[in-house]
Amino acid sequence: MEKPPSFSPRTTGAAIFCFLLLLYIPPATGAPGSLDLSFGSDGKVTVDFDSSADFGTGIHVLPDGKLIVTGFSDNDFALLRLTEDGTLDTDFGTDGKVTTDIAMAPQQVRDSLVTPDQKILLGGYSSSSFALIRYLSDGSLDTDFGSGGVVTTSFGAGTGAAIESIARQDDGKIVAVGTYVEHSGADNDVAVARYLDDGTLDPTFGTGGLITIDMNGFDDQFRAVIVLSNGKIMAGGTTSTAVGTLTYDHLLMRFLSDGSLDTTFGTDGVLIFDVRTDGDGIEALAQMSDGSIVSAGFAYEGTAVNTNRDFIAVKYMEDGTLDSDFGTDGIVAINFSNGDDDPNDILITGDDKIVIAGGAYSSGSRENFALTRLLANGTPDPEWGNSGLSLTDIGTASIDNANAIALQPDGKIVAAGKTTPNFSTPMNFGIARYEDVPPVYSPDCFLSRSSAASTGIGDNIVNLSTAGQRQTLKSRKARTVTTYCYVRNRGNVPDRFSTRGSGGNRYFRIYYYTDRNVTGSVLAGSHISQEMAPDQTSRLRIRIKPVKKRLKRKIRRNGRKKIKWRRKSRTFRLSSGSHGDQTKIDAVAIKLKHR
Repeated sequence: MEKPPSFSPRTTGAAIFCFLLLLYIPPATGAPGSLDLSFGSDGKVTVDFDSSADFGTGIHVLPDGKLIVTGFSDNDFALLRLTEDGTLDTDFGTDGKVTTDIAMAPQQVRDSLVTPDQKILLGGYSSSSFALIRYLSDGSLDTDFGSGGVVTTSFGAGTGAAIESIARQDDGKIVAVGTYVEHSGADNDVAVARYLDDGTLDPTFGTGGLITIDMNGFDDQFRAVIVLSNGKIMAGGTTSTAVGTLTYDHLLMRFLSDGSLDTTFGTDGVLIFDVRTDGDGIEALAQMSDGSIVSAGFAYEGTAVNTNRDFIAVKYMEDGTLDSDFGTDGIVAINFSNGDDDPNDILITGDDKIVIAGGAYSSGSRENFALTRLLANGTPDPEWGNSGLSLTDIGTASIDNANAIALQPDGKIVAAGKTTPNFSTPMNFGIARYEDVPPVYSPDCFLSRSSAASTGIGDNIVNLSTAGQRQTLKSRKARTVTTYCYVRNRGNVPDRFSTRGSGGNRYFRIYYYTDRNVTGSVLAGSHISQEMAPDQTSRLRIRIKPVKKRLKRKIRRNGRKKIKWRRKSRTFRLSSGSHGDQTKIDAVAIKLKHR
């Protein structure tokens, strides 16, 4: 979510790859990175909770395509559910909205998640304590969690604490990270708590389920946490070099399952480094398919903290070293404008593209939803937005900030945050949905002795009388002949293919043998391949065996038996269809002549 700048550095001399958008040109309608006009009003939705100050901090895509948006309204925990087209789902809560007041005290939601059974967990703070609240899928409180659905955790008398980020382990345990203050006026320390599925603290983690760490006697904060694919816990944030200053560094820590620091990462489990001379830090974390970590954070552009901030993406190897193949020396800086750019969330798409969302000032005091998409090596994605950037004004001359993003199965991005017309008007939830390059499912079936030979006939060609590819084979004296059909994935996403061929007739039998992509050999029917990457080819071997006793005929001439083969050709059809888009069908025909 939008967070106050409290971040800083130590110099490592890391170079930074930076691209600057001097003149922003919105992407064309329907292009990747443009607003999805089928969602809400021209791609945008604004929701007001009773004219109070509302702030969206999380968004999640449900299996049925509906959206859960979480945050806070005034001093209440708040959430809503939208249908696929962006309208409030009246089957959820009261007219699609839910608010919960834990206590008569300041309280905010900082992060949220949805469990596999579609329970909704919100994390933040209430009365200077860690606060968690869990709802059932219909928006009612989950009474099996904590006390009536609510859990608050105090770190002791006179202390204060706030959750900034939460994550769920595969075993259902919840990890929460944030900030801990020992007493009024003291410095901030990082804090971690782990809870069992029912909301009780996990006694096997840290000390009674809690961990606090003071780095240097100055201000430290955790702003993000993820559970890695190997079960380890990665937390990121900021650490300062002096009390009361805005000089902060990037901070990363990796924990083992019992809460102890993983000494194989960084220096005894801790990594501190400076991106620029003055304030910088981490706001969000994500893991790529190869196990590496990417952080989204910010850094001031100059040597003084009153200069503007940029988005900063950093990629880390397994041991905490920066990936030199990413950006320049592992670091990428993104500058949307001549104002402050504040990143808040990050996600990794299925093809390892990196999407970062936050807010950016486009002119004067106007702030917009700001999203950028990077390729896996850190370069801006030229196919998305304007050279990898997208700015969205939720309302006319409004002040907007995207605090969370999520990826739909169709590749579209949804973002949630706050929007307000001006500084004197209460904030509302703001949601936007962005187009993406639609998945292309396209088989390419062709007959050849080699996968390199011949060109395909294209997708969705089923009328063999006017189009398609044919092959004529000859069988001498009813001998078995063999040919090959290749299927290539011409799409831009991994796909499986269903191949269906003729089963022969009374004169011929057809056998299909497939390579490593499909197992088995059958007479006819459908053969489902394993998943094929884009441009990968799979081979199908086809054996056509004449039935001799039906092909030959006996003709007696001059009292002597003589066999003549039936001179009649047969045509067999073979089609290959996309498993992802069954309207895509590619067909070929095999004609067999006997001699």
